[in-house]
Amino acid sequence: MLISARMLEIVKHLSQYQQTTYKEIEQVLNIKERNVRYDIERINEILIENQLSPIMKGGKGILKIPEDFSIKVFEVNNEYIYSHDERLSIILIYLLFCSQQFNLSQLSIKWR
Repeated sequence: MLISARMLEIVKHLSQYQQTTYKEIEQVLNIKERNVRYDIERINEILIENQLSPIMKGGKGILKIPEDFSIKVFEVNNEYIYSHDERLSIILIYLLFCSQQFNLSQLSIKWR
Protein backbone atom coordinates (compact mmCIF):
# COMPACT_ATOMS: atom_id res chain seq x y z
CA MET A 1 0.00 0.00 0.00
CA LEU A 2 1.18 3.51 -0.76
CA ILE A 3 1.59 6.00 2.06
CA SER A 4 2.16 9.69 1.39
CA ALA A 5 4.13 12.04 3.62
CA ARG A 6 0.90 13.94 4.28
CA MET A 7 -0.85 10.75 5.41
CA LEU A 8 2.03 9.95 7.75
CA GLU A 9 1.76 13.42 9.28
CA ILE A 10 -1.97 12.88 9.86
CA VAL A 11 -1.42 9.40 11.34
CA LYS A 12 1.24 10.72 13.72
CA HIS A 13 -1.11 13.52 14.78
CA LEU A 14 -3.95 11.05 15.29
CA SER A 15 -1.77 8.72 17.35
CA GLN A 16 -0.98 11.61 19.70
CA TYR A 17 -4.65 12.37 20.48
CA GLN A 18 -7.66 10.20 21.22
CA GLN A 19 -10.05 12.70 19.70
CA THR A 20 -9.52 15.53 17.22
CA THR A 21 -11.31 17.26 14.36
CA TYR A 22 -10.73 17.83 10.67
CA LYS A 23 -10.34 21.56 11.42
CA GLU A 24 -7.73 20.94 14.11
CA ILE A 25 -5.67 18.75 11.78
CA GLU A 26 -6.05 21.39 9.05
CA GLN A 27 -4.75 24.12 11.37
CA VAL A 28 -1.99 22.18 13.13
CA LEU A 29 -0.57 20.48 10.03
CA ASN A 30 -1.43 23.23 7.53
CA ILE A 31 -3.29 20.81 5.24
CA LYS A 32 -6.51 21.74 3.46
CA GLU A 33 -9.57 20.19 5.09
CA ARG A 34 -10.68 18.41 1.92
CA ASN A 35 -7.23 16.76 1.73
CA VAL A 36 -7.52 15.72 5.37
CA ARG A 37 -10.93 14.19 4.62
CA TYR A 38 -9.54 12.33 1.60
CA ASP A 39 -6.56 11.05 3.59
CA ILE A 40 -8.74 9.92 6.52
CA GLU A 41 -10.75 7.82 4.04
CA ARG A 42 -7.55 6.25 2.70
CA ILE A 43 -6.20 5.72 6.25
CA ASN A 44 -9.47 3.96 7.15
CA GLU A 45 -9.13 1.71 4.09
CA ILE A 46 -5.64 0.72 5.23
CA LEU A 47 -6.84 0.08 8.79
CA ILE A 48 -9.69 -2.12 7.53
CA GLU A 49 -7.30 -4.02 5.19
CA ASN A 50 -5.24 -4.82 8.29
CA GLN A 51 -8.28 -6.00 10.30
CA LEU A 52 -8.23 -2.90 12.54
CA SER A 53 -11.08 -0.60 13.46
CA PRO A 54 -11.43 2.53 11.32
CA ILE A 55 -11.30 6.06 12.68
CA MET A 56 -14.79 6.94 13.89
CA LYS A 57 -16.38 10.08 12.48
CA GLY A 58 -18.82 12.05 14.56
CA GLY A 59 -20.84 15.18 14.07
CA LYS A 60 -19.16 18.54 13.55
CA GLY A 61 -16.06 16.93 12.06
CA ILE A 62 -15.03 15.06 15.19
CA LEU A 63 -12.65 12.15 14.70
CA LYS A 64 -12.27 9.52 17.41
CA ILE A 65 -9.36 7.13 17.40
CA PRO A 66 -10.23 3.44 17.99
CA GLU A 67 -8.57 1.61 20.87
CA ASP A 68 -6.70 -0.76 18.54
CA PHE A 69 -5.23 2.13 16.49
CA SER A 70 -1.56 1.54 15.74
CA ILE A 71 0.87 3.69 13.81
CA LYS A 72 2.98 0.58 13.13
CA VAL A 73 0.56 -0.46 10.39
CA PHE A 74 1.69 2.59 8.44
CA GLU A 75 5.40 2.22 9.13
CA VAL A 76 5.96 -1.45 8.27
CA ASN A 77 5.95 -3.03 4.79
CA ASN A 78 4.61 -0.02 2.97
CA GLU A 79 5.76 1.90 -0.04
CA TYR A 80 6.35 5.50 0.75
CA ILE A 81 5.47 8.26 -1.70
CA TYR A 82 8.02 11.03 -1.42
CA SER A 83 6.84 14.63 -1.48
CA HIS A 84 8.18 17.03 -4.08
CA ASP A 85 10.63 18.55 -1.57
CA GLU A 86 11.83 15.12 -0.46
CA ARG A 87 12.40 14.02 -4.06
CA LEU A 88 14.35 17.20 -4.74
CA SER A 89 16.51 16.65 -1.65
CA ILE A 90 17.24 13.05 -2.66
CA ILE A 91 18.25 14.13 -6.16
CA LEU A 92 20.52 16.89 -4.83
CA ILE A 93 22.20 14.52 -2.38
CA TYR A 94 22.65 11.95 -5.12
CA LEU A 95 24.18 14.57 -7.43
CA LEU A 96 26.50 15.74 -4.68
CA PHE A 97 27.89 12.28 -3.93
CA CYS A 98 27.75 10.67 -7.37
CA SER A 99 31.18 10.37 -8.92
CA GLN A 100 29.99 9.09 -12.29
CA GLN A 101 28.43 10.97 -15.14
CA PHE A 102 24.78 10.24 -15.78
CA ASN A 103 21.71 11.66 -17.45
CA LEU A 104 18.23 12.29 -16.12
CA SER A 105 16.81 9.08 -17.58
CA GLN A 106 19.36 7.10 -15.54
CA LEU A 107 18.31 8.99 -12.43
CA SER A 108 14.63 8.32 -13.02
CA ILE A 109 15.28 4.59 -13.48
CA LYS A 110 17.35 4.43 -10.28
CA TRP A 111 14.71 6.15 -8.10
CA ARG A 112 11.48 4.57 -9.32
